[in-house]
Amino acid sequence: MSDYLLALALANPFSAYAHPDPISESERETREAMANRKRTEPTPPANGDDNMSTQTHTNAPTGSASNGPHPRTIGELWPSKWLKPEDLKRPAVVTVAGVDWPEVYNPNTRQKEVKAAIRFAFRKTDGTTIELDKRLIVNRTQAVAIAEIAGTDVLDGWTGTAVTLTAGRAHTGAATIVIGPAPKSANGNGGHPAGDDHGEV
Repeated sequence: MSDYLLALALANPFSAYAHPDPISESERETREAMANRKRTEPTPPANGDDNMSTQTHTNAPTGSASNGPHPRTIGELWPSKWLKPEDLKRPAVVTVAGVDWPEVYNPNTRQKEVKAAIRFAFRKTDGTTIELDKRLIVNRTQAVAIAEIAGTDVLDGWTGTAVTLTAGRAHTGAATIVIGPAPKSANGNGGHPAGDDHGEV
């Protein structure tokens, strides 16, 4: 043995020359990785079952019944500001509160168009009047029906006219809101409210 190697072995007994069973760097890293993996692996359940119970707890919803009922339909999840047939649980006797002119996106033309939106109100049991939360984008059939009931085709003259809103079907079979005259007892004031005290039909 050369003087250099002898001095190196005496100075560092753990050197590659003095080690009785040297291992390569890659093998050492492999052994360390396997040891670390064994330390981090979860202990199997005592009853021999797989980890389904752990997955069940992990994927379980965090909400509780105390948070209140969850939306059951798309309409409840993303409520619309426009009155739709499905909003009418029963015929609603209301009065025309006014006409607005919002810009509404038309999916057929892919452009915004100005439409007539009717605001409605009804009389509460205490005699006060409240507007509905949603407005109705009227089509020609609905507008003609209101005009016939109001006795004028001037939209500004429709305010105060009592009408009945009913969920129905158009001649095409599509769902629509049918507008008819209100009962005589309504006297133009929506005397038979079909909504609650929160402006909902």
